Amino acid sequence: IFICFFFFQAEDGIRDFCLSRGLGDVYKRQTLYSVINLMKDVKNDPSTSAKLFAYCQSIVEDTPFDTTEVVAYRAVNDIISHNKLGTLAFITPELGKFSTVGGLGVMVDELSQGLASLGEDVVMISPYYERNRKGETGYLAKDNIKHVRNIDVFLGDGKYTCGVHYGQILGVHLYFLHNPIFFPAPYADGDPTFTVKQMSLIAKGSLELLCQIRKIPTIILTNDWFTGFVAAYNKSGHFGDVFKGTIFFHIAHNLEPTYEGRLWPSPQEGTLEHIYQFPAELVMDPYWKDRVINPSRCAILCSDQWGTVSNSYKQDLLNNSPLANILRRNPNPFGFANGIPREIRIKRIKDTCGGTLEGAYKFAKLKLQQTYFRFEKLDDTIALFSFVGRVTQQKGVHLILESFDQLISKYGGKIQFIVGGPASNKDPYASYCRGLMIDLANRHPHNFWAAPDEFFTNGTLVNAGSDFGLMPSLFEPGGIVQHEFFIGSTPVIAFKTGGLKDSVFEFNSKTLKGNGFTFEEHRVGDFMYAVDRAMAVFHDKKKYQILRQNAFDSCLDVEEVSRAWDKEFYRLHNRIFVDQPLVEEHSKRILQDFNPKEYKPEDPSEKAADISKEDVLMQKIKKLMGEVKENKLKQVTFTYRTSRLPKPKLVQLCGVFHNWDQKKSCNTGPQLHNEYLELHYLVTSRRIYIQIYCRRRMGDLRRRPNNKRCRKQLEQLRNREVIYLEKPKKIIIQKLFKCAFIIQTKIYTCLLYTSDAADDLLCVDLGGRRIIKKKK
Repeated sequence: IFICFFFFQAEDGIRDFCLSRGLGDVYKRQTLYSVINLMKDVKNDPSTSAKLFAYCQSIVEDTPFDTTEVVAYRAVNDIISHNKLGTLAFITPELGKFSTVGGLGVMVDELSQGLASLGEDVVMISPYYERNRKGETGYLAKDNIKHVRNIDVFLGDGKYTCGVHYGQILGVHLYFLHNPIFFPAPYADGDPTFTVKQMSLIAKGSLELLCQIRKIPTIILTNDWFTGFVAAYNKSGHFGDVFKGTIFFHIAHNLEPTYEGRLWPSPQEGTLEHIYQFPAELVMDPYWKDRVINPSRCAILCSDQWGTVSNSYKQDLLNNSPLANILRRNPNPFGFANGIPREIRIKRIKDTCGGTLEGAYKFAKLKLQQTYFRFEKLDDTIALFSFVGRVTQQKGVHLILESFDQLISKYGGKIQFIVGGPASNKDPYASYCRGLMIDLANRHPHNFWAAPDEFFTNGTLVNAGSDFGLMPSLFEPGGIVQHEFFIGSTPVIAFKTGGLKDSVFEFNSKTLKGNGFTFEEHRVGDFMYAVDRAMAVFHDKKKYQILRQNAFDSCLDVEEVSRAWDKEFYRLHNRIFVDQPLVEEHSKRILQDFNPKEYKPEDPSEKAADISKEDVLMQKIKKLMGEVKENKLKQVTFTYRTSRLPKPKLVQLCGVFHNWDQKKSCNTGPQLHNEYLELHYLVTSRRIYIQIYCRRRMGDLRRRPNNKRCRKQLEQLRNREVIYLEKPKKIIIQKLFKCAFIIQTKIYTCLLYTSDAADDLLCVDLGGRRIIKKKK
């Protein structure tokens, strides 16, 4: 409240100044929220922002009288209302259990629910396919999603009608567009003309739906190539200024050349511009040799921001993608790893695997061995490896199949492989793998299982009961399967690519850190070597249990993922991201009852006084001198010297206690201004490390008569003796900088050492060329 009144007192002066000069618009923009939004501490510190909004909410909600006429209270209410993000609208070709084909549908479904749980207003728009992946029709009725209206969408060649079905699940508003001709199934096959009509219908139909339900989002998020035309319709003026304040954000789940959605129209079809009705150069690169319609190019060119599903994959795209030249146009693209809802998955594992998380592993492994390998009892001496996913070239399944015969021979039949996923005869790669899968299953019925004609449905058992999960993907932008294994405490063997680099880390048998095993060359030999390392740890049961615990701990929760995406959305709209759990925590403290008996007034004498940097430095020196007197150490003088040459880029810390064979690169800190000297030290049982600030000349303080404070500080530092300790029986005294320069600061951490050098009064060179001048 005091902040508000103070602001409005200052506001009178702003208003009078602006109005007297005809600057009424300038005055109107000076709101309390705009002032707070400029404070870096509020924007960068989650605790500070949460505390501010907790106080604001308590003022607005707990006031017993009408505050609309009270200026200060109205300003507090404006802080809350101005910081609201608004509606987030997802447009996606696949969604959750309704139409998921790959990881896109899972990621979008769980991200939208996570954002809704954070308090955001989330709208989801997706096609209502005539048949789902199980061949069912009318599947939306199971979730009480009903038809509510029809909309007409006008494309270049005519009018098309879509039915709109609406429902709400876990706080997300779901809208499905139904047209049995153009949305028969996810990614239905068709010629370029048919596919362009599909993309135009979902893009223009989604924007038309938002207009009709009167929800104009602050951010529209499109997903992959199928929704690539959405931003183009806004940019080309098809909807006027309706979406003028909306940010279009394109999420590239997979931007490999074969997943860009490229179409090659025939010469008779031309550019098909008469259908989508915006400039053809948005979808066709004029410098490419062939005439190619690329909806991913259109999405990136027309969107305000783009992001992807891992930071490593973002860097791969910026460096290697065929669309890298337009991807680099955005200065700050976003990337964050995928996650899964931990609590929901843990509950699912408990329900499926005997009711407890601790016993889920053996319960699930027994079920897998009984179901797929005809075992009667659990054989825990056999290592069970599992792969779940589509059999495509991207997934690298051939590495598993081609290595199995060698592995089963090497380990005497003590391994079992499950390859769960369909393999299509239409794809040459899948057809090749299909043949190997059938052959291995026939020759090794107790060690290898695969059913290339079936969808694999026992994913939860595999996640909890496998000894190792297999992800030999040739490329994997983000990946969710590894986290599904991790939540079941199952370590993963993965090719080091894309999002797998950010989530699967090699297990180190010495440090006991890591959650799996990786290989860097996509070859059978490298994959087998990773399996060998996994088997070595599997046979050491103590280390293997640590590995399983590491895998469980490394599972990324979708709540953390949702919070990261939400922060990016707030940043794009120049809003302050507020962590709601922190707000609730501060609100409880604000609203708690005051108990006079528990109140203890502060003692002013105990309150710490402000201490200058020079005083802090002197306190450290006195502490060191106290240790010197206590241990009766011998004092030896060292002469500090440094050169005028440029400082080296790298300084290393060398330790003679390890025969000079260990080195550690020093960290270089940021440049510090208006500071002249600081001393940092670390006392250990045998030595003291000193952190010295090395400086560069910027000017002479003695030639600045007006800078009295600087001259005073300099006099205090001149000729000051600082103690450096090495072994308890030796100390070093060094005179500090006898200079008077304004300097830029760099931090070098050095160990001033050697008793022989101290005895002989040798010099210590801190220029980085040598730390110690050893005795000849």
